[in-house]
Amino acid sequence: MGWEPEPSVIAGCALFAVWYFWVPRGSGRGRSWARALAFVAADTILLLALISPLDTLGERALFSAHMLQHLLLLEVVAPLLIVAIPPAMALGWLRRRRLAQIETGLRRPALAWTIGFATLALWHLPWCYDLALRNDALHAIEHLSFLVSACIFWWPVLAPLAASRLDTVSSIFYLFARMTANLMLGIAIIAAPTGLYTAYAHRALPLPFGLTPTLDQQIGGFLMWVPTLLIDAAAAPLLLALFLKPAARHVPTSPAATDPAAPAELRS
Repeated sequence: MGWEPEPSVIAGCALFAVWYFWVPRGSGRGRSWARALAFVAADTILLLALISPLDTLGERALFSAHMLQHLLLLEVVAPLLIVAIPPAMALGWLRRRRLAQIETGLRRPALAWTIGFATLALWHLPWCYDLALRNDALHAIEHLSFLVSACIFWWPVLAPLAASRLDTVSSIFYLFARMTANLMLGIAIIAAPTGLYTAYAHRALPLPFGLTPTLDQQIGGFLMWVPTLLIDAAAAPLLLALFLKPAARHVPTSPAATDPAAPAELRS
């Protein structure tokens, strides 16, 4: 249950903070204290999730601890990173035609939702899950893919530019559909025989906190959907407050959106 201060993780989080606060100075205009606080929280939680005893427990002893680590990346770090992006910074990115085309494609709800859930489901297939725990490089790729796919998932809901976001009702249904899918995946894990993930087959008993292997697996299954339900329930009034802010609705997604000489697919 010790700390594992992996230098690459610490350096990565530090460089991320330097980039956010110092590099994009021109495009960072309009960065409020709330957005800056959201970034600091996201970067700090990301660091702690990857170097704290939670990481050690998840790799060596408890499936439920590993699930909690994944939950932090998917449901806390990713949405906070989206919230931390100032509209001016996002607009600067979308002045690049290629990035604007990619953003227009990825923000489609069906695609963003599928990428988010499919990535989660794929890595929790027993074969993929066990392989990631046996290979450090693949494990790092797993965590990175969780973070990237979760940011794609949350973009249509929390994007800094209003034209990139779903309306309030659609956002609530979008999140409800994700909660339902996570529920089914969690039930499958809970109902599976003990020892679903063989990477934990040789862990020393008794387990930390007095858990049994069966209870550990069941808690992990509940963590797959219960926190998601709570987050989605809390998101409804917050989304309503966000979308009722009229000022943000007048920010265009990119110069191409108002440029009559731009191709029609970029203006739409």
